[in-house]
Amino acid sequence: MTIQFGLVGSDGVAIVGDTLHYDSSAGTRTAFKSSKIRRNSQGTIAVAWSGKGNGLLVSKAITQEMADGCEIPQLEIEKIADRVWESLTFDGESDLIVAMRTPSPQLFRVHLGNAGASINNIHDKVVSGDGPNIAAYFVERYYQRRPIAELAAIAAHSVFLAQKFNSGGIGGLEIVLCRDDGFSSMSMAVVPDIEAEIDHFDRSLEITLLAHVEKFRYSPDVIG
Repeated sequence: MTIQFGLVGSDGVAIVGDTLHYDSSAGTRTAFKSSKIRRNSQGTIAVAWSGKGNGLLVSKAITQEMADGCEIPQLEIEKIADRVWESLTFDGESDLIVAMRTPSPQLFRVHLGNAGASINNIHDKVVSGDGPNIAAYFVERYYQRRPIAELAAIAAHSVFLAQKFNSGGIGGLEIVLCRDDGFSSMSMAVVPDIEAEIDHFDRSLEITLLAHVEKFRYSPDVIG
């Protein structure tokens, strides 16, 4: 399980998600944190994957095969995804969030299922993985077309707080930003500080919610 957000801002697009993985190939289930976002060597495309392992294989193919300067990237991404997905043994549905820098920053969602690959060009926001997680509220409530650094901060709150509702499937944080001049990513070294700030926000929000509790304790008799 994972949770990832794709966000379209006023100065580019962003992908924000968690980094928790599980591996049971050696017979023992082991948890570790590692990136779930792949980028190509040219710095023109990034793909976040969620779901089973086949989603990772499709994301690898997209980052390796997408040509720079593609006039209609949506069609080419879908073509690659469909070809690779159909060649694999079905192991469950998967979703990809694709950020492209050229010809201008764009965001796509690729769904991989029984019917093959389908793609949507995203103009605002999208969530994949543990989409029903109620921590997605912050992105749903506060999204608007604003700078991607601000959108990433909002989505980071959703990712971190999502762990409180699904601690067994969600953990860690990574942020990739895409602007006209290229991709940039958040240093993993600052994640603990960010998580501490979000935890402080969460605790202070509870205090704010209860600050006016006295108003709710007054229940006048009503004669109707």
